[in-house]
Amino acid sequence: MKPPKNEKYGPIVAEILMGLPLAPLDAGEVQSDRCAQLAAVDNADVFLGHTIASAAMADGCRSGLLLRLNDLDGSHDISQQIHSPTGSFWHGIMHRREGDFGNSKYWFRRVGDHNVFASLADAADAIGSASSGWDPFAFVDFVEGVVSSDEENRELAEKIQQREWELLFDFCWGRAVGESS
Repeated sequence: MKPPKNEKYGPIVAEILMGLPLAPLDAGEVQSDRCAQLAAVDNADVFLGHTIASAAMADGCRSGLLLRLNDLDGSHDISQQIHSPTGSFWHGIMHRREGDFGNSKYWFRRVGDHNVFASLADAADAIGSASSGWDPFAFVDFVEGVVSSDEENRELAEKIQQREWELLFDFCWGRAVGESS
């Protein structure tokens, strides 16, 4: 049986993520209390019960958590130090959320074809966005359009963004604890 959502990541991550609404497409309001909770623990505590197999992917998880808590600056500080497609992926999402769409595309060009893209394309299709594969540049353009004038598609964009976060976080978690497939 698959563990309930968020609980597979352990008690600290589950508590930090508990009850959060969909992340906004913009910077949003920083969840200061939860950021302080995350800052108070090191990666050994976050990954309690697991041996950290990849420090870079553990940092990717931390960057992702900060991004999920709308701490774009904190997420940026970490993601720019992860010199891999995954670090560039977090970096691209962060710049998209801050509204720097050109810079977001720069970082997505550095991502290349990420392992998460196929699952993300399937997820986006299931949510309601017909696509023939995941195109991060088209999604940046879609979000930019929604933010500037297309309120009708805001919920769709937020749901796809949420699934993007979940899949990338899960990817990082699996590699951080040596469970890569």
